[in-house]
Amino acid sequence: GGHEIPGLNHVGLNEVIPDDPEAPYLLHLIRYGSNGPATVYPDAYDFAVALTGQTGIGRAHHVPISHTAGTDNYIEIVNVKNEAVSVVLNCYDADGNLLDDSVITLRPRSQEHLYTSALIPLGTSGVVTLVPSQPDSIVAETVNYYRRAETGQILSAASAQASEPFGTVSFGSYNTFLGMSNWIRLINVTDNYASVTVNVNPYGEAQQKTILLSPRSRIDYNLSQSSDMSIGSQGYGAIAVQSSEVGGVMAETLRVRRQQGGQIDFVSSSVMR
Repeated sequence: GGHEIPGLNHVGLNEVIPDDPEAPYLLHLIRYGSNGPATVYPDAYDFAVALTGQTGIGRAHHVPISHTAGTDNYIEIVNVKNEAVSVVLNCYDADGNLLDDSVITLRPRSQEHLYTSALIPLGTSGVVTLVPSQPDSIVAETVNYYRRAETGQILSAASAQASEPFGTVSFGSYNTFLGMSNWIRLINVTDNYASVTVNVNPYGEAQQKTILLSPRSRIDYNLSQSSDMSIGSQGYGAIAVQSSEVGGVMAETLRVRRQQGGQIDFVSSSVMR
């Protein structure tokens, strides 16, 4: 994945070209954080982040961003083509207000890592919309690094790859074992209001909540502390999200586990489909 060639302290692009283009396969890139210095083999790992291999995108895609104490947020944007590509970036706060708009140009096969925590005020979150100039041209993800307040040491990391909405109904799951809290992240990527109905356990004893999203806004809804839904502390189940806007709302599930002192142990996000 890059540790041997080109080695430490580099960023780059891994391209996989199968011998049989018709053969199905899965591709994942795993980043690990360990307790060992760069040149010493570790005896323990603090965290791991999994990224799914993707083909380049050409339509508008979206990534969540945040700016919280002890956390650094970046967007990584990679040009997968052999020609230059420009990318329009629009940054919105959680209420849907446009905070920043810019255009970057990526040289062939190059990438940019943007420190997006600087785009929004401390203690807030938002969304960045990316629109590339060429079809099948970029891959992108947002990455959070959670640091120990006293030393700045990275305790954990989490990523979410750029995505787009899937129809009007999407599905995911929750799991409250191992002390995890569960969230649903809803992002309205349109210029219209969107009504979203969240169903927990839609095939059993269903619980339902309707949420109204203003244009270009985002809501992170804490299922584990919801007064409208009860998912318990030792259980799992299905989640269904239905939007009034066709292809207008992105939905993700998040599982968060904290250490005894309240610091992040790990965060896992999954796009609902």
